[in-house]
Amino acid sequence: MAEENTNTNLKSRASPILSEILSVILGSTLYGVAIDMFLTPSGTVMGGATGIATVLNILFDLPAGTVILVINIPILLIALKLYGIKMLYHTIIAVASTSVLTDLVELLFANEILPIPEMDPLFFAVCGGGLLGAASGILLSHGYTTGGSDLVGVMLHRKFPRLSTGNVIFILDLIVIGGSAIVRFFFVEEYTVATLITSVLYSVVAVFVYSIAIDAVVGGTKTSRLALIVSDKYDEVADGIFRDLGRGVTILHGLGWYSGQEKNVIMCVVKRSELFRLKSTVKVVDDKAFMILADAKEVLGHNFEQIE
Repeated sequence: MAEENTNTNLKSRASPILSEILSVILGSTLYGVAIDMFLTPSGTVMGGATGIATVLNILFDLPAGTVILVINIPILLIALKLYGIKMLYHTIIAVASTSVLTDLVELLFANEILPIPEMDPLFFAVCGGGLLGAASGILLSHGYTTGGSDLVGVMLHRKFPRLSTGNVIFILDLIVIGGSAIVRFFFVEEYTVATLITSVLYSVVAVFVYSIAIDAVVGGTKTSRLALIVSDKYDEVADGIFRDLGRGVTILHGLGWYSGQEKNVIMCVVKRSELFRLKSTVKVVDDKAFMILADAKEVLGHNFEQIE
């Protein structure tokens, strides 16, 4: 009996790990497909490190995955110094896996399956943005982020709390998109003013589709979630949330109407990228805990948007 219980426990632990590994591989592969088969061939530039890598690939035929990795290395080193490895190991894994698989997809499949699309660049921009959003959503739903402008935005927000993370990322992406169009105008002969404007519009469309896709995969358009957790091990769960996510918690005192027993309810707010880690933390401590997750339309205060 003891041996059967041990095997059951091993299987229950191995299943989430295997699911996470497969999700990282799938998300990273789709990431590479979006860049190599749709965005780069059509000359559609997204924001952040991906956009810079796309431009360098177009101009100098540099492997996009390698460029993404090189751009992220100094950003990750700064973030590691500020926050430590515990807060960033998911990002490091995601950056490494997307970089490797982006170059692998280009090496094995890109040129064979989809040639340079002269027929309809808008179609490729929409497909590329959608696939990239789906890939990022798959990674994000398991707690993995791909660094780049997202990580820079988080660091700047923590250094200067009055700066909105979303606004910083948006500005950085605009700089990359606009700058790439200007660079191509001066260094690529076939680029005219009309071509420049068109390419920027395609990039805007791709970014818009990207945002819709990532929200659809992650589950909703809200950036934060309100969590209410009922557990007999509320103190251990609260400690785990504070330790693993760095989020504050509030203990509410409740009463079970049917049982008449007093219950302590944990209330906390997390960002959507932290949902997977929240669920994992709660499950490890108490797999019988009762949890409610709701959209938080506007969150103001500590570690979120500042109250104006």
